[in-house]
Amino acid sequence: MFNFFKSKQSEKNKIDYGKINESISIINIILKIVFILVIILILYMGTKVLTDWGFFRFINIMLTILSPLFIGIVIAWLLNPIVTYMQRKNINRVAGTIITYIAFILVLYLVLNSVLPILSDEINEFAKNVPIILDKIQVFVDGIFDKFENPAFDINATKLELYTKVESAVIEYTSKLPEISINIIKGVFSTLWSIVLGFMIGLYLLFDFDNAIKKTISFIPRRVCDSLRSVVNKIDMALKNFIQGTLIVSTIIFLVCSVGFWFAGLKAPVFFGLFCAITNIIPYIGPYIGAAPAVIVGYATSPLVGTIVLIICIAIQFIEGNFIQPLVMSKTMKLHPVTIIVGLLIFGYFFGIVGMIISTPLMSIIKIILTFINEKYDIISISND
Repeated sequence: MFNFFKSKQSEKNKIDYGKINESISIINIILKIVFILVIILILYMGTKVLTDWGFFRFINIMLTILSPLFIGIVIAWLLNPIVTYMQRKNINRVAGTIITYIAFILVLYLVLNSVLPILSDEINEFAKNVPIILDKIQVFVDGIFDKFENPAFDINATKLELYTKVESAVIEYTSKLPEISINIIKGVFSTLWSIVLGFMIGLYLLFDFDNAIKKTISFIPRRVCDSLRSVVNKIDMALKNFIQGTLIVSTIIFLVCSVGFWFAGLKAPVFFGLFCAITNIIPYIGPYIGAAPAVIVGYATSPLVGTIVLIICIAIQFIEGNFIQPLVMSKTMKLHPVTIIVGLLIFGYFFGIVGMIISTPLMSIIKIILTFINEKYDIISISND
């Protein structure tokens, strides 16, 4: 009898390691969620404070002033592997730089010279058809309102109010058109000048790119040089993979969309194909942003054209999302979808469409830096995603 009670007592005192492990895993998940929420809160508070201090306005001004330098650095960074390869083939660094630069400018000129005239003609032709397209859209909207016509609800008043707001917006935009045109011309000349300066800076940087990096690193304390070099190499690899994959995917999207839209009978197919290729860089929502104008103009042209354009967009995005993107990009950024969406929201809020385009590589850089800090100082145990 004593042994029986003793065995019962031992069973009660026996530790359930399964429940303990389950509780620990739940606590770890909660801690990770709290950690992420704290980071989001810190980022939100920081951006609010920095916005009130005018920090982002200052950053925009500095980026505008230093944009030629950044353009030059990017050009030198992109062309340096080619020059280095030529140097290994016993070609002088200066000669290799000049040859590479001339080839790069020539290819850029040929591409722009072949695409820009087509785009210009298509935009002019499309501008002539804008009033007809707007009339068709108005008829389409009238048909939608007529379907919802109800004696208890004054649909005509709602329709009139909508058209009045659209008309006032158009009149306001038209009144500001001279000012907008002048600002656009100024922006074009400013951008061209920045690009020209950037090309000049890039040429001089490319002459001695490796030594320039070594000189920059020499100012950094030796005890952090190895760690910094490791982080920079990871960032360099991630950005090169992203740019390479993005260029390949965007080129495929541009060619396929342009041919498909031309086959469908859409007006300005090259213009809409280029727009789809550019917006496709934005993860998740980019394809919808790019396809929406093409589909709207297609349906304004005719129901058949709109349907064909819609089918083409769906088919292209299905093939791109399931075959081309995984094959070419091969998860080069290694970012969790939630991380990408948060990056889109933050950078899109502060920098608009440009911020959404650059958000993915920037988030990848931030992740590499944070992962390095976490591995070095063991702040918190987090997964790679």
